[in-house]
Amino acid sequence: MKKCRNRKIRDKYADDDIDTCYKSLCLAIIEQAVRDYKKALVAEMKCGDLNARRVTRELETFFKSDWFAELSNLDGRLLIKNVREIILN
Repeated sequence: MKKCRNRKIRDKYADDDIDTCYKSLCLAIIEQAVRDYKKALVAEMKCGDLNARRVTRELETFFKSDWFAELSNLDGRLLIKNVREIILN
């Protein structure tokens, strides 16, 4: 804790919450990737957008990557399958 003008101000990294911060960041990365993937699938389906197709393929590569496995305990291939079922059906 830091003191400032006789008031205690909590230092957000002093409470050994780095693991919590790391987990929050990992979750945010994955959530954004899923949102982008959904958006790209819809654009690809509606108008055959080549940029959306590129984004879709890049995100599928990410979901199957070692980095994705480090960020979460999710099965990337199953995630792709489930999101595709939701969007395309």
